[in-house]
Amino acid sequence: VWLTGFTQMLDWRMFFMRLADELRCQHFGAELIFTRDAEVGRPLLTDRLLRQPLDYLLWFFPHPVVRETLATAHDHGIRVVCVTDSTHEWPYPQYRLDHGAARRQAVACWHAEGIKQAVIARADETAATETELTRLLTQHGIACRFAPTPHQSWEPFFASCRGDARTVTVFDDALLSALACQVVPQAMVALLRDHRVYFENSVDLARSLQQGLRVDVAVFDWDSLVTRIVADLVVGHGTLPRQPLPVRSRWHGQIPVTDLPASAYA
Repeated sequence: VWLTGFTQMLDWRMFFMRLADELRCQHFGAELIFTRDAEVGRPLLTDRLLRQPLDYLLWFFPHPVVRETLATAHDHGIRVVCVTDSTHEWPYPQYRLDHGAARRQAVACWHAEGIKQAVIARADETAATETELTRLLTQHGIACRFAPTPHQSWEPFFASCRGDARTVTVFDDALLSALACQVVPQAMVALLRDHRVYFENSVDLARSLQQGLRVDVAVFDWDSLVTRIVADLVVGHGTLPRQPLPVRSRWHGQIPVTDLPASAYA
């Protein structure tokens, strides 16, 4: 488990906790093994994993640098299972999180409602790269403008997000949106109140701040994913997906933040 993601992102945290609880209910010895950026892909992490009495190793969002780590675990008889969010190929059973359909719905909705510009939040100035979402926006005639947050300088970032009724602010980086909600919650509340905003994860604001706020959002049914993984592991290796199993997020347009599936955890 990537430690930064677990501590900063509500969706991740609840997913892992629920998965571990459900596996224990099925008499699995479920342990969360946390990793830091500095050790990912290094022999020390591989050695630490091999010292554990593991039957299964479930890796959430594996980066290509851990390919050798997973291969070594597999060679030692550990059954590797992945939850991914990309098209990287892995020779193991995997559940592939997919925002594609939800993004297409979102962009089609914005186009129909006269949105002309998308302000896209980025962690730094070098991240203004083309993505599936920016390609969709361009195809629908919606201009893209990147808004960086260098060194987490939030005030100029939120100032740059202000637009007219034909502008949507896009947070397609789940970690960045979670940090913004936690570090400058009042600024995020003001943005949600006065502008159209799109998230690709739950809105991690305290319940007391959520009233009256609406958001465009693509969210996964994390509970269903937990249920599917647990069922596959309980039945055995033969039921794990032989091909990447798509897990598709659902689009909600201008839904009250208090109605989001994960908001009850906040």
